[in-house]
Amino acid sequence: SQDRHLGHWKALISHTAATHFPDDSNHIIKVLVAQMNLSIKHGYAWRRWLRIVSAKIPKRAGNMLLNKLRTIHLIEPDCNWLQGLVIGRRMIKSAETNETLHDNQWGCRPGRHALGAVMLKVMSYEVSRLTRTPLGSFDMDAASCFNRIIMALGLLLCRREGVPSGTCIMAATVLLYAAFHIKTSHGVSYNYYSSSDDHPIHG
Repeated sequence: SQDRHLGHWKALISHTAATHFPDDSNHIIKVLVAQMNLSIKHGYAWRRWLRIVSAKIPKRAGNMLLNKLRTIHLIEPDCNWLQGLVIGRRMIKSAETNETLHDNQWGCRPGRHALGAVMLKVMSYEVSRLTRTPLGSFDMDAASCFNRIIMALGLLLCRREGVPSGTCIMAATVLLYAAFHIKTSHGVSYNYYSSSDDHPIHG
């Protein structure tokens, strides 16, 4: 159902649900977990996962120029959580254990943050200046880099890091067949756009 929202999911694990409706909330949670396990095992994407609402938020407060807005895609909470758990956490943990990530890769890694990367760069420059050692550096900050990832290649790399094939198929199915609706102050659009052979969005 498209009437679900994050508040319903939070209500299932709230103190009130655990205190007054433990049997009902646990039963609903078990059903939802069973659905997600089926998706991971068989690579199935539920129909409600294929409806994605796209909203715009300003990159800088007060600047509402169209080219200065950031697009946020709102997907179903369980689909978002499932991909975040399997791909975002388990895959990164596996990659850290197997040491398959480059040491200069700081994004999306536990124990590393933006300030640490900046501090490392500043300290490297200071060491070079104090020791009078020649130093060259290269900064790579590709514009819209996440938007330009080739989906098939990205999912193959996920498989290399131990992500189950069912999870990759499920993620690919959502991206290939999703219907993107636009949300504005007037509401959510009835019409939508999606990927097709003539106008592919991904890959």
